[in-house]
Amino acid sequence: MIERKVLIISFSDIKNDPRVYRQILFLKDSYKITSLGFSNSNIESVRSIVLNKVNNTGVLHKIERAILLLSRNYESAYWKHKLIKEAIEKIKENSSNFDIVIANDFDTLPLASWVKNNGFAKKLLFDAHEYSPLQFEDRLIWRIFFMGYAKYLIKKYIRQADKMVTVSYNIADRYKKENNIECDVITNAGFYHELLPSTISDQKIRIIHHGNANRSRNIELMMDMADFLDSRFEMYFMLMPVDKRYYNFLIKYAKNKENVHIIEPVKMNEIVSTINKYDIGLFLLKPVNYNYANALPNKLFEFIQARLAIAIGPTPEMVNIVKKYDLGVIADSFNPKDLAYNINNLTKEMIWHFKNQTNIAAKELTAEKNKALLMNIIDDMI
Repeated sequence: MIERKVLIISFSDIKNDPRVYRQILFLKDSYKITSLGFSNSNIESVRSIVLNKVNNTGVLHKIERAILLLSRNYESAYWKHKLIKEAIEKIKENSSNFDIVIANDFDTLPLASWVKNNGFAKKLLFDAHEYSPLQFEDRLIWRIFFMGYAKYLIKKYIRQADKMVTVSYNIADRYKKENNIECDVITNAGFYHELLPSTISDQKIRIIHHGNANRSRNIELMMDMADFLDSRFEMYFMLMPVDKRYYNFLIKYAKNKENVHIIEPVKMNEIVSTINKYDIGLFLLKPVNYNYANALPNKLFEFIQARLAIAIGPTPEMVNIVKKYDLGVIADSFNPKDLAYNINNLTKEMIWHFKNQTNIAAKELTAEKNKALLMNIIDDMI
């Protein structure tokens, strides 16, 4: 039997990147996998090419790159980047004839195109994740330096992709319309967990939010819900301190809220089992950018696998799932007071109903089904 080889590229900490990590798990038993990113995947039988992220952040390099981006010399900004040069050298050193190269996110797409065009891979799969040009449109630095850059790289190199996928249906439709290219959807659903809903305490109903301490997410708005929730509820925030200044701000902010607690994060593969002991999964995501307005995030699927009732704002893609499976409450706005009002109206019996409804959703919204989709895409390409 011919051994098929796949190169997975992601400029991320691969072992802590849920989507990329799942890609590797999906494919490792059928293909020989090599990953290229900022960390070893730590998955048995997977070869890792690790890039040195620290050496690519010098002051002079940043200044040169900023000038190139401001002058819209996007090709030079990309190919002169130390990270790209290092990646090319390491691919040459570890040269192999791959059947597929998978580019994760827009910033790996030109590199993956180089891999394909220089004979290191036969086909290219582009996993766009989200809609890159508007990823951080709420941030001035992104709008000045990177919005045009992302648009340029996608427009120029997307034709090199033999197949394309993204995380949600609205984003897929936008890529199709703007680039006249087919785009399949592979959601961020996690693996199925054989769990039961935890019993609801007579003392306190426990609400959990978990994820990165990302300033754009306005996590303090969720903490503000504590001012409007009745005394039955306790709020817990399990946050990764990716932005340490913002994380420290949230710690201070939470101290002024009697029923708000910040707890230590756990490993990625321990999230579902850890949050299973809570009652309601919370995510109020203000649509400050296009991707947030169309979010279908990991944590929604983790809430479901953990068998939690769900409380969200009116984010359309999340609303569709919560309504379809009758999983919880949806606010009419992104005002924390509105969502708190909906939660206050919940009885213990209603919460128990929603928690049990996740048993159905947990079997249907799984990484196992996404694995089948990705395997079909890869097999068709080969």
